[in-house]
Order: sequence, then structure tokens, then C-alpha cells
Amino acid sequence: DQEHLSLQAWSTNTLANFCQAEKNNRHYPISEAGVWVDCVKELKPVIHNDYKSLAHKKGLPQGHAEIIRELVVPVVRDGKVMAILGVGNKEEEYNQNDIDIVSYLADVTWTVIDAKRTEEALILSEKKYRSLVDNSPDGITFADLEGNIITANQRILEMHGYASFEDLLNHQSNVFGFIVEEERELAYQNAARVYETGIVNNLRYNVLRKDGSSFPAELSSTVIKDAEGVPEARSHSKGSIV
Repeated sequence: DQEHLSLQAWSTNTLANFCQAEKNNRHYPISEAGVWVDCVKELKPVIHNDYKSLAHKKGLPQGHAEIIRELVVPVVRDGKVMAILGVGNKEEEYNQNDIDIVSYLADVTWTVIDAKRTEEALILSEKKYRSLVDNSPDGITFADLEGNIITANQRILEMHGYASFEDLLNHQSNVFGFIVEEERELAYQNAARVYETGIVNNLRYNVLRKDGSSFPAELSSTVIKDAEGVPEARSHSKGSIV
């Protein structure tokens, strides 16, 4: 939120040898922080090679390691500080070469963290989506533009008499195969119309169970597009049996 600091990690060496200060998971607002957040205010790396001489320092908490000098680097994305990486007490003064090295390390570290967070968010989103689909009272299938089934929910399996998704694919791998043969050409035409116009249709067909018997059902179709608006799959939802 650009206002609060939240501790993510201390180096092993800091924990083992230098700092006995209480290491809470939550620090404090930036407004209360000391000179090490100058990098946040300036949106660039900051070197303090003589910490003791700084007039605006706020001191250190009890048990904190002595600070002789420090280099603090912000990770900036779209004008906002995402993270801060600080190093301290190098034997000689920090210089531009140190800034380059620490800035590179900070940037790579944040890139990995951000990718991991995105991956975890996608996994969570997929789980939520999967739960919604699987608990839908309607049968839902996702297929590619040729009708080849990508996935289907539990209701589809129940409606058509399949024990599992693998069982379904072994017997019926294309959504058009659900429809009785004499109505299949009409289904092809309707699907092509949905692809061309983007308009969702809502039509009734006689569809097949695994055992070859049929039942009437309502089927609606829509085209799923990627971020660039290119069609990549069709979604078919079989509603209540009519």
C-alpha cells in the first residue's frame, strides 16, 4: 500500500551473528521508519557510508546490530516500491559497483517472488473455478474449435452415464458425438454460427448416453477468447433435461 513495511526475511548471517532485536513479522509505517527508507522517498538506491553522522536518523531498537554504513535498494514497478533490499557494514565504503550488484540481486529476487505469487494465485483461481464448474447443476464441457473435449464437469458424466472423465474420453472425445446422428449436421451449423457471430445460442437436441440411449436436453454454446480476442475454445453447457 506504499505506507507500511512488512518484514519478509533476514539473512542467515544477520540472524546468527549480528542482530538480537525482536524480529516481528510486521514493522511499522514508512512515516515512522528511519533513514533506510530514504530509498522509498527517492525511488532509487541510497548509500549511507557514515551512518553515525546522519542528522535525520532515528536510532536503533534494543538489540539491533550496530550500523556503520548501509546500502538500501528499492524494487520499483510502475512507479511503486514493491520491496526493499538492504545490506550493511561492508568493510570499505559502498560505491556504484555495489549498487549495480545489489540492484540486480533485488530485481531478480522480486521477479522470482512475483512469478511465484502469480503461480499461486492462478492455482487458487483454478481451484475456485473448478469447484464452481463441478458443483454446477448444468453439465458443462470445454472443447477446442474442432469440438474435441478438453474437460467436463461431474454433471456431464452423470447425465451421460460415464464413470470418470477418462471413461468419457475413451468412448466419446468430441462434443458433437453427444448428439444423435440425425441432428449432428444441424449442430455443426449452429456451432459455426456461434463462432462467426459470438452470439450464444440455446437449442434443444437429443443427446446420447454411454449405453446408446438418448434423452432431450437444452444446449447452449459460447466461444472463449484469449487476451487478444482470438477464439481458442468453445464452452458447451447442457441445461436441465427437458
